Amino acid sequence: MSKPVVAHQLRNPMRTIPSLMTINNDSWDFIKNSTITSAWDNRLLVRSMRHWLEWNQAAFRKAEYHWTLEGLEKEIRPFLAAALPELGLDVFNENVQRVSQATNSSKTRALDLNRIFSTSPQVLLRRLRQAYIPLVLTTEKMHAADSVLTQDIDAFYTEFKDSVTIELQRQLSSEGKNVAE
Repeated sequence: MSKPVVAHQLRNPMRTIPSLMTINNDSWDFIKNSTITSAWDNRLLVRSMRHWLEWNQAAFRKAEYHWTLEGLEKEIRPFLAAALPELGLDVFNENVQRVSQATNSSKTRALDLNRIFSTSPQVLLRRLRQAYIPLVLTTEKMHAADSVLTQDIDAFYTEFKDSVTIELQRQLSSEGKNVAE
């Protein structure tokens, strides 16, 4: 049996943190009781920022392959082609096209009748607001909430993107060597 491959897809924190602010209290309770969360903050923005950072730091340490959602096409395609040549890229191409479909978005969650009746009014309102009048998160808003945490998020996101670039260059150069051989 082959060893499973662990991969980590990272989404821009400015786009993800507002979405995290719409999750329900049961999910926050789970996060609070997990070993990932180092500190708890009652301010929803700070809690969402901390969760984004600590979750992604933990995933980064465990993963062998990394890419950003925004760079999916150019960052992961070379890895898949090299790692799974027998698979072909048809499956990948189909899934890339599905990324643009709203399957688990704030709109689908806010309008799902099963979820509406099991969601607190506060969470439902946050989801509806995010679905139709999305929160535009700025660096200024993040700094006002917690400047040190904002700097940590920015540093991690920058380092992550840099490491993806290095991995991609290494993979492309190793593919070039294999083709030349």
